[in-house]
Amino acid sequence: MGHKRQATIIIFTSFVACSMSVGQPPNGDLPPTETPKTGENSATDAEAGAKLLDAAREQSPLRLCSWWNSEPLEREMDTDRPDLTDTALAVPKGHVQLEGGYDFRSDRRDGHRFSENLFPQLLLRVGIIHNVEFRLGWDGFSFEQEKFSECISSGDDGPQNPLMMRLPDPLGGRCAGVKRSRVQHHDGGTDLYIGSKIHLIDQGHGRPDFAIIAGITVPTGTADKSSGDVDPIFKFSIAYDLTDRVSVGSNITFASPTEDSHRFFQSGATLDFSYELTPWLITYTEYVGVYPGHRDSGPAHTHAGGFIFVITRDFHLDLRAGYGINREADDYFVGAGFAVRI
Repeated sequence: MGHKRQATIIIFTSFVACSMSVGQPPNGDLPPTETPKTGENSATDAEAGAKLLDAAREQSPLRLCSWWNSEPLEREMDTDRPDLTDTALAVPKGHVQLEGGYDFRSDRRDGHRFSENLFPQLLLRVGIIHNVEFRLGWDGFSFEQEKFSECISSGDDGPQNPLMMRLPDPLGGRCAGVKRSRVQHHDGGTDLYIGSKIHLIDQGHGRPDFAIIAGITVPTGTADKSSGDVDPIFKFSIAYDLTDRVSVGSNITFASPTEDSHRFFQSGATLDFSYELTPWLITYTEYVGVYPGHRDSGPAHTHAGGFIFVITRDFHLDLRAGYGINREADDYFVGAGFAVRI
């Protein structure tokens, strides 16, 4: 094979190898390539060919993408689910972690019953450099049902309001006419989340693991589900292993969401305790506060808990459930999910 042809193949295959370079040696170099002899001038040809191949290697995209060379996986996978407290640890450099799941939520507000199915709740986490990860999230599709009753005026001849209009209730909560149930659906896709996590401090000498998580939501959802604007969110994440089995974590959140075309300031806090029951089963309990829960409401307080099933070091399944401590929070929710690392 000619030396120029070999050099072309090296450059081309380097582009392919760059995208599949998890587990490459740290220097990313290609092994030396033997140069075939071509007769009487084989020594001269070999020398010229070696120089050409060395130049090809120097220009190889592998040298440019060496930042992607993977770090060794020295510990168990740390996930941002099923609890609502994001971990303070970043995905190791050169590795990819995908998390997702399903939630069912139920709430009653102003006499209306809301139930929502939300999936696949995807979060893609990519370790791009040491202690820094890129994050891409999408809650997915929301299928929400609203149930409520309306009071319809009636007379001796039956209902007198064929348009099914809502009417005042002069009897203070009792319907003077015909009470009919209504169901409305609010379905659609949610907004996309883009962000990053930077792990700044390792646990040690009494210090906890500490990270900052910054991101934005982009108005890619449907009209019923999108905020209609770019909304920033910023978190401080803290974690500390009290023992080999017990750990505590917390998030402090600051955000500026948009509701009904109005932006407002929102803060939040979580406190999470987890306990390793066995090497393959972890349980947790946590408090989640959002202040305020919505633009025109008070703070929402939630208690949640669940289980993590450690199938392998790089694959988890989980279950979770929670309930609202006050009426500003959802009445209850249940969910299940997964996390996988490669």
